[in-house]
Amino acid sequence: MNCEYYFGLSGLGSGLGKELFIKQFYPDDLPSDWRISYYCNEFELLIIHSSDLLLPIQSDAISAEDIIEQLSDIIDDIDDATVLLFDCADLSAAIEQQLYRHQTVLKKLSGFINTARVDNTIINQDTPLQWGSVVNNSALFCHVKSMNIIKPVELRQLLETMDNYALREKAATINVIFSNQYALENCRNAVLLESMM
Repeated sequence: MNCEYYFGLSGLGSGLGKELFIKQFYPDDLPSDWRISYYCNEFELLIIHSSDLLLPIQSDAISAEDIIEQLSDIIDDIDDATVLLFDCADLSAAIEQQLYRHQTVLKKLSGFINTARVDNTIINQDTPLQWGSVVNNSALFCHVKSMNIIKPVELRQLLETMDNYALREKAATINVIFSNQYALENCRNAVLLESMM
């Protein structure tokens, strides 16, 4: 492979399959406030979405300071090896710009996902990839939105496609996130396969 990969799951188990993810991944007796540390023991990449934070329901009541405060709490629970990205997709442009200016306050935050420029690649009809970049960082991110378990042959094709895209974009790092109900299994398999390639 031509670049460095970091793999993780989309958010803290939010969205489609949240309850299933929690049951599959976390031990039953694990306190909820230990989940981030537990997650970071297995995965190197953590993507936080605004929906993962305890923010007001009305978007006009959200402030950059509230987001920074909650991200700071999450940062306290992760180690230095974890790549932490924040997805600003659901926020206004004004709040997004304020967060960019305050990134230096959040020392362990690796960057923000830029949704302004997004490319899409289709591995097959069940495995779309959504590409983007990381603000203040030369890394790419790739969101794998497979609705099924990805077969080994397709997973190899997926990794080769990512590698070729990174080569074309002259990127040294790809942050790969998996979402949907089979995200956990697909991510674990991708980590294993990439280590063998």
